Amino acid sequence: MLYYNEKKNEITTEQISLIVGANYVISFQEGIEGDVFAPLRDSIRNDKSRIRKMKTDYLAYSLIDAIVDNYFTILEKIGDNIRAS
Repeated sequence: MLYYNEKKNEITTEQISLIVGANYVISFQEGIEGDVFAPLRDSIRNDKSRIRKMKTDYLAYSLIDAIVDNYFTILEKIGDNIRAS
């Protein structure tokens, strides 16, 4: 997973691993403060959320989708820096 550090104006990386089984998803991450999974955690805590009603493949997809969506945010910030230069 990539992060844009605005203070240092650099991109940092974090290793994310997923193990997906029929009835479980295990995720490991290095522990950089803050991540893109906070909205998913909030959704999982909501008993009526779609993510709670779906199977593990949907949860794994949602985790990967959150990572990829964050890449677009990083690309926008890089584009802003290029225009400002």
